[in-house]
Amino acid sequence: MHMMITTDRQSFVATAAAAAAAALTAAPQVVSAALDSQRDASLARPPPPARLLPIMKVKLRVEGIQALLGDPAGWEAAREKLMDKALSKSEYRRVFDEYSTDNWGSHILADLYRNQGLEQLDALSDLLRYLLEQQAKLSADTASSGGGGSSSDGGGSSGGSGGGGGAAAAILPEDIADLRACGDGLMASIDAFLSLAPPADVAMVERAVRAAAAATSAGDA
Repeated sequence: MHMMITTDRQSFVATAAAAAAAALTAAPQVVSAALDSQRDASLARPPPPARLLPIMKVKLRVEGIQALLGDPAGWEAAREKLMDKALSKSEYRRVFDEYSTDNWGSHILADLYRNQGLEQLDALSDLLRYLLEQQAKLSADTASSGGGGSSSDGGGSSGGSGGGGGAAAAILPEDIADLRACGDGLMASIDAFLSLAPPADVAMVERAVRAAAAATSAGDA
């Protein structure tokens, strides 16, 4: 008999991927009416590129999390990465505000994309925590009923050995798709924010941050 994640997860998903897609699409139209076309153009000069550094580091951290969402075996590691101080709500807000606050020409849109990122961060954390809790319950249920492949959904070897295999078999493709959609929504909000900065600044900072990350990885190997 195939066990399924309960439909309660829809309460998390409803405010995650769909909300992000709609908000990101509507954002330019909503904000354009609020921009003061008479504002002195000198106030729209972009901030120093160095202020993009912490934002780009956040982007790389989110990329690392995204890479773990497609396989339930990586969910615990993804949750640990989400608990990093750099992805706390206060720190996330601080680094994004540091870039946009002095740039009146784009700060309204920047604030909107920052807030969407915070919402997606919450949605991703909530859904991931919920699915891990369900996974643990299913694993415990499988273990208490005898565990192993013989009590799985008829797949034989797909049940694996012990409770962990049964729990993994209970994860549905749509659960993984919903989780990845939350991660994609978070990344989309970051990319939308970065699109407000000069492309040359973004490219320069991204090269520097990726090179530093590669050097660190090589040193740790």
